[in-house]
Amino acid sequence: MIRNPRSDLVCFSGYLRPDGLVGARNKLAIIYTIDYAKFVASEIANKIPDSVPLGWSSARRTRRNEDVNTIVGLGRNPNLGAILLIGQDNSVIPVSKIADGISKSGKPVEIIDLSAVGGSKEAIRKGLTLSKKLSAGQSRTRRTAHDVSNLTIGVKCGGSDATSALAANPAVGLVSDKVIDCGGKVLSSELTEMTGCEEMIRRRARNQRVAAKVIDTIEAAVDEFESRFGEEHSMMSPGNISGGLTTIEEKSFGAVMKTGHRQLQGLIGPGAYPKKSGWYIVDGLVEKSIRHFGLEADGEPTDFAAAGAQLTLFTTGRGSADGNGVSPLVKVCGNPQTYRNMSEDMDFNAGAILEGKISLQEAGSSLFKLVLEIASGSRSKSELLGHDEGGIIYGGRPTLIIEQ
Repeated sequence: MIRNPRSDLVCFSGYLRPDGLVGARNKLAIIYTIDYAKFVASEIANKIPDSVPLGWSSARRTRRNEDVNTIVGLGRNPNLGAILLIGQDNSVIPVSKIADGISKSGKPVEIIDLSAVGGSKEAIRKGLTLSKKLSAGQSRTRRTAHDVSNLTIGVKCGGSDATSALAANPAVGLVSDKVIDCGGKVLSSELTEMTGCEEMIRRRARNQRVAAKVIDTIEAAVDEFESRFGEEHSMMSPGNISGGLTTIEEKSFGAVMKTGHRQLQGLIGPGAYPKKSGWYIVDGLVEKSIRHFGLEADGEPTDFAAAGAQLTLFTTGRGSADGNGVSPLVKVCGNPQTYRNMSEDMDFNAGAILEGKISLQEAGSSLFKLVLEIASGSRSKSELLGHDEGGIIYGGRPTLIIEQ
């Protein structure tokens, strides 16, 4: 744990960006804004160290402001030191429109317009030249100490079982409290997994307006789920049930534990960055054709990255090996047997609480220390293995931004 030599503030070591945000990583993003540019972006990224290709899963279906906001939000993420955009200005979403949005962060942005450059081979050649120039520039940036008020974390669960609520989620909740107490921000989503927690939301919301909007959004999420899967669906996966969870309300109480105990500041939409310290809910609902258990699914860590999260704490009991190319996932496992079976994928064994080896408070303190280490450059297990399953969910719906 780093402390600022000029104060008693707890710090991490990160990269200061021109807009004042602080990155935990210093990557070059190669963003494609049209489907066939994915090939070009991937070819370039394969040859450039510390670069990540990303884009929409189906750019032809992007048609709303929320889609643009998400990709601009990702480009603004402080873990990215420079941006190469590949697309066309005569497409549904002009590549220059994305560039204009990201450029407001002050970081270097270059564009390759596929319709003007002369084909894929020439785009790759030009892209490599531009990428090397961008990488050389960002390599001159050095890590410096910054207090935790500059940290934004996401919290998410996946593959939950009964141990998630008994160990992993409450340990993460203590970290959420600590981050907020230090002036940082915590992001959550999983709207259907707040079912039954409406009174808790009401008590923690900063005012009645925030509470009402969030509760309305939870109800809308449940309605959308039931319209797709039927009212008889438990809103839980088979693994949740075989892992000992009995109702969605039981699962929800455990899921909300990840957010800790501090005030709910507001609800934010795709690509929006929270301005004040506190807990925020990200509305990542998407169109029905790609929804499944939990609605937002693996798009959530990417939604968090598009809201400025430098990393996401991912709790599990049944196990998971997901990763995200922009913001690292830190796996917190509540099931000690799963941790032993998947130790190469798990970052923290919260199951030690259930085995009586550590207390909840000790687990929270150790996990907070690990968060600062990973924010300062240590690699998470998913990073070391090269996992990058994060997806950009397209077709978001408008959300009123409340009380930031």
